[in-house]
Formats: sequence, C-alpha cells, structure tokens
Amino acid sequence: MKTKINITNKVKKIKNDDELESALKEILLLMTKKKSDDEKIRYGALIEAVKEFETEQLGEDKIDLPDLIHFQMIQKDITQNQLAIILGDAPLVSRLLKGKAEISKKVAILLNKHLDIDFKILFQDDIIKETQKENERLMKSKEFSGRGRKKKELVAH
Repeated sequence: MKTKINITNKVKKIKNDDELESALKEILLLMTKKKSDDEKIRYGALIEAVKEFETEQLGEDKIDLPDLIHFQMIQKDITQNQLAIILGDAPLVSRLLKGKAEISKKVAILLNKHLDIDFKILFQDDIIKETQKENERLMKSKEFSGRGRKKKELVAH
C-alpha cells in the first residue's frame, strides 16, 4: 500500500503527543524512500518541528563537550597530535578531551573552524552560569523597592 504525502501543506508547530506521533510516522515514511526536492524540504521541516517540540517538552540537554570533540575529530580524521598542532598546546588538548579545560575565545574559534563545533555548545557552561546569575539578580531585584529597603518592610498607608 502506497501512501501519498501531501507536500503542499506547511509543517505546523507540534503542540501535543498525537501530532508528534503523526510527524514521526511521516518522517519514517520519508526516511525509507527516495525523496523529491519537495519531500526533502518537508522531511527537514518535520525534523526541525520534532526537535523544537522535544526541546520545549524536555528542555535542552547539556552536550558532553569532550565526547563531541572526540567525535568531530573522528569525523574530520584529525588525530590528537594534529589537534595539538592546530591549537598550539598539547596539554590543552589532553585536558579538553578529559573535560578539565576552560575554553578561551581563541580555542573556541579554532575548534569552531576546524571541528565545526558551534560556539553555543563551546560556551554552554558559561551561558548556563550567566543565565542563573541573571535569574538570581532579577529575583533579588523584585524584593527591593530601590531605596535599600525590602518591599516587605514598606508599610502601606
């Protein structure tokens, strides 16, 4: 039994588990057949819609940077010695692969350029810390009136 896929419909935002199930079935169908250009576009759009839904429902997972660096090294056929030459620091590569190194801007630029690792991933720890600090700051600012007194201490007349 052949199933015809309606390509002309735009991919809508997935809002519930039933829509997710339907999108996953369509992705599976498209995945197992040779796709026209329109089907390739729909396939990509469906995958993005599923990713967006799952991110909203489950939250973003923190990516294990050492595993990603190692994976990208394999994909790009770059050895640890070659990466040490690229970064100019062999001990740094060792620490990066063990997850014990801070990533400088220079190292981030080189990893992005040579291993295609997104800056958002490279600085995910810093982004999380800064977001938490900002959230704490906002929560504290809601407690104060702006004149050094907590809002609770102010008496309404």
